[in-house]
Formats: sequence, C-alpha cells, structure tokens
Amino acid sequence: MGRIIHAFVLVYAGLCLFMAPSIYSQEDSLGVDPWQVRNFSPKDSGGLPRNWAAVQDHRGIMYFGNSAGVLEFDSTAWNVIPLPNQAAATSMAIDPSGRIYTGGRGEIGYLAPNAKGQMVYVSLVPLIPDEFRAFGDAVIQTVLLPDGVAFLSDHYLFLYRDNRVDVVASQDHFFSCAFAAGALYVIDGGLGLSRISNREMLPVEGGEALRSYALFATVEDHLFILDFTAGAVVYDPAQQGTSAFSTRFQALHFLKDNTIISAISLQDGGYAFGSIKHGVLVVDRDGNTTGLFDRTKGLVNSDINHIFQNSRGNLWLSLNQGVALANLSPDQTGETAAQVAGSGRVESPPFTAYIRKCEGIFDDALVFAGAYYDSIGGIQQQDPAGWPLITVPYTYNAFRFTFSSSEFENANDVAYMCYLEGLELDVENASWSKRTYREFTNLYWGNYTLHVLARNPAGDISREAVFSFVISTPWYESLWFALAQVAFVLMLLVFSALLNRAGKGEKTSETLVVLSVLIPFEYALNSMESVIGIYTSEIAFFTVLITVIISMMLHPAEDLIHMTLRRITMKKPS
Repeated sequence: MGRIIHAFVLVYAGLCLFMAPSIYSQEDSLGVDPWQVRNFSPKDSGGLPRNWAAVQDHRGIMYFGNSAGVLEFDSTAWNVIPLPNQAAATSMAIDPSGRIYTGGRGEIGYLAPNAKGQMVYVSLVPLIPDEFRAFGDAVIQTVLLPDGVAFLSDHYLFLYRDNRVDVVASQDHFFSCAFAAGALYVIDGGLGLSRISNREMLPVEGGEALRSYALFATVEDHLFILDFTAGAVVYDPAQQGTSAFSTRFQALHFLKDNTIISAISLQDGGYAFGSIKHGVLVVDRDGNTTGLFDRTKGLVNSDINHIFQNSRGNLWLSLNQGVALANLSPDQTGETAAQVAGSGRVESPPFTAYIRKCEGIFDDALVFAGAYYDSIGGIQQQDPAGWPLITVPYTYNAFRFTFSSSEFENANDVAYMCYLEGLELDVENASWSKRTYREFTNLYWGNYTLHVLARNPAGDISREAVFSFVISTPWYESLWFALAQVAFVLMLLVFSALLNRAGKGEKTSETLVVLSVLIPFEYALNSMESVIGIYTSEIAFFTVLITVIISMMLHPAEDLIHMTLRRITMKKPS
C-alpha cells in the first residue's frame, strides 16, 4: 500500500509541474502577472503569416499590412480587407484626418467605408500615368506629405497630390524615404541620400555613399539613417556638408551586429530598432538601452518587418509569423515614460467602445459594419453625427450586435454594458459582462438606439458607442391603412343610408349597419385585450364577464345609427 501511495504522490507532483506553465499563462492572460509580449498568430487573424506594416486610426482600431491584404483588428475580431488581384499590403500611413493610405504590390490606394460602414480598399492606380501604371513593384513605404502622400516602390516614387499622381523614377533602385524639415528625402542606389524637389532628385552633399532600408525622421526633425557600412548616422538638414552628419549612436552594438530593416522615433524621444532574427531594441534619446524584445521575452518570431507605437505608448510589431504587442509600460497602465515624467502625472487617453456589426439573425443581412462616415467613400468617423439613420423593413425584427473596445492591452479582461433604448428602460437596468455580443428578437416597429460601454480591469469606463436605427411600420399599421378602414366603415353607412332613402333593400341596409358597428367593436376589443388581461389577471371568468359588459354597448350603438339614418331618410322621393 505504501508503494502505491508513494507512486500516486509522484504522479500528482509531476502533473502539477506539467500544468504550471499553463497556470502561469492563465494568470498572464488575466493580467495578474506583468506581461511583456502578446502574440497574434495567422490562425488568429485569418491572414497569411507575413505582416509588413501597421497603423491605428483615430477610433482606436488597428490595421496591418499583410500578404493577404489589410487586416482590421478591434481587440476582439479580425477582418481581412482584400486588395485588387489578391495583392499584398506592404506599407501603410494615416493622415491627420484619419484617411488610411496603403501601398501594395502593384497597388497604391486608401481605405474608406462603403454604404454599410464596411472598410474597403479604393485604388489610386487609375490616376497613375499610363506608362507607369503597370509598375508591378511592391510599395515599400507610404509617407505623409503636407500636401499629399508619397508611395515608394523599388523603382518609382509616386506622389499623390490634388487627385493626381506624379512619378519620379529611380537612377538604380530606391531603398527608403522620409519627410523631415519640410522636404521629402530618398535613398537611391545610384545617387545616395537625395532630396525631392519639383519631381527631381537632388543629391545631398556628403550623403552620396549612404545606403539604408531604415530611414526615419526624429522628433528634432533630423534624419536617422542606418547605413549598411557607416552604421547609425544622423543628418541635420539645417547644416551643410559633412558637418550635417553625426555618428553619436555608433556605440550601439545591436545596430552593428544585426540587419536593421525597421526603425521609428518613440513618443518619449527614444528610438526602436527592428532587426532580422534578433527582435527589437529600444533606447532612450541618448542611446541607452531601455528594452529588448526577442524570443527570450516571448516573441514567437524575431524577424521584425515594421514597428508601430500605438496611442497607449506600446509597440505593435509586424512579423514574418503574425503580429505582436510589446509592453513598454512596466506598471501596466499603458502610459509612456513621457506621460508620467515631470512633477504632474498625466492620465493615459481614455479608451473607446465601438459597435462592430449589426446583422440580421434570420436573414443573414449585414446592416452595419462598424464605420460611420459623412459620405460614402469618405473618412471613417468615431461618432454617428451626420450618419444617415438606417431604416429596415418591419420583417427585420431580429438582430445580433457585436462590439469591442480599443483596450488591446487587457482585451481578455474587458467587461461590457449594453442596452437597447426603445426596448429596455435605461443603463440602470443593464449589467456588466465579458460577452461581446447581444441578440434581440421579435422587436416591434419603431426607433431604437443601442448603447455600449466598456470597463477595463482598472475600473476605467470607456467612451460610449451608440448605433441608432428604425424598424419601419408595416403597411397594416400605417396611417393610410387606418384611414382606409375608417373610410370603409363610413362607406357602409352611406350606402345603407342611400338604400333607406330609396326605400329598397331594407335587409341589406340592416346588414350594413350591423357590419359598421361590429367592425369598430372588434377592432377596439383586440386593442384592449392586453389591458383586460392585466385587470382580470388572465382569469377566464372575469375576462368573459368584462367582454360581455362591453358587448352590451353594441345594441345602443346600433339603435343610434338607425335613428340617425331615419332622420336622414325622413323625406323620401315621391
């Protein structure tokens, strides 16, 4: 017996050790333990493995350039927005108005909502001059300009301004581009670092030998260049010649030892550098290392194609195997170092709840797909102001609403409160739940507004999301049909009066009078049925009794009509 107990203890201990990683994983997903990296696989997103770019719109929704197109992610659900000819989306940028521009293989364009609020891709290729339209290259960068957008491909720079596209051809091939100090700069294989002026490339003195895939503007409006041989170089456009170049970041061994293909300036003035095979290095403005994200920190893949810093200060990483969210805030608040620095503490931006879909349950009809707009093909909006009120037929009386929030950092722990104004009383009768959808069936015709709020683990309440719609009145409940019924009853009385006046058809006239009384009576009785049920507690005896009492009004009503008709027919024709 002792051996059996000993063996049982060993097996139990082994199971506990085996289950420990999953327990820790659950604690991490619940926000108990600090997290560093959260991975999202191609299986999660429904896209292809490789991702190239990322942006976040002003509503808080994330968009990723993927080999399958553009991936839309709202912290709960993913959606794939295809490009023409199944082209990959290889670069992205968002302008101050919220317009998302996208470059792909042989494609330039932008995202816009269609008539149902669904984000779709709109191509700008028809604006490209005929001789360059079939360029076929991948657009490796999309960069905002004060008066337009620059799309950089391997051999062509497309400048989109005032609804036209101008083209600048490379002397060899393009490596990268960036806008700084009021000018667009490119690195060309033939000319090195050059400035674009009037659709021409002007070589920058001292930059002829520079070649780099990682070129970006710093917060000081300088150019940060990671040259293949010279290493980290900072160019000040205000200076001239070799004195314009600084090598103060040369001591960073990570930049020397790895191939860097993505780099950005951070909100606190620091920098993040993405490498092939070795993850992301984060440094402050002086070049001191503040973080490193690689496989040892939880990255499922260390090939970093693009880095994007979201509104909470954390990093979205576009990988060869999915995407990842890297935490730069050890206190889990989502605040950046710049926000908490100094004497006063600045609150992180409030997050947002949003309604993602409204679908018909029984007819599979998509009524609304998440994006408000001021005009079809315009720019997606956060508020429904100006949004045309959606009216659906009365046969659409069952809906499924799905909702989410921009709380990506704690998405699994967000609770939602949802109620439908017009059916439910108010927010006081609603409750919090982690469920991200609600269904409503057998809705009566009329006006409705769905309200959604989100609450994160810290207890912060999101900005409210609302969606209003109207279920149209059926024809048999419309005003014209009610008037038609009244007219029909009056017509019966008129016809009965005419028969009496002619002295013919007394039986027919009597029948018409009875009908003119019975029809309104039955209509009123049906309307009062629910009220009668309340006062009689649905007890059959009392229900019948009240109905009989009401029915006793039929005979006096009939007598009144007969008396009226007799007065009308007192003078009969001779």
